[in-house]
Amino acid sequence: MDNETGGREEFVVLDRISVREKRFVLIVEGKRGSTGEARKQCLLAMKDCWDNNDVMKNGKNDDVGVLYGFVTTGEDWWMIRYDGSTFVMTHKFIIVFETMGKAKEMWLEKYSIVVDCICYALGDGGIMRKDMVVG
Repeated sequence: MDNETGGREEFVVLDRISVREKRFVLIVEGKRGSTGEARKQCLLAMKDCWDNNDVMKNGKNDDVGVLYGFVTTGEDWWMIRYDGSTFVMTHKFIIVFETMGKAKEMWLEKYSIVVDCICYALGDGGIMRKDMVVG
């Protein structure tokens, strides 16, 4: 329990995740009531990850890639992209609705965007070359 915020600090530290020998960072920050607080914590965590990246410490930032973060209330989600200088955040997308247990096809068609975003971040979009454009 965090005495300052009253919430639980939950995190996982992994030495290395290998997906086709590329490094990926995904940060998910969840708050039930305060998306502003979750967004602030996510942005700070992303900046801290970037600043403490071993490649950056060595002064070689050619292939650092992009960091992806997610802010969520559990129901509402936002995806954030950080390239070391600019944060870009999506509009809110909703992935949970009351009858989703009975409407699997509707969920897959309209609400599974968070799965697509995570797959994108872990796919070829996870490490960006400077000459690539993300649409």
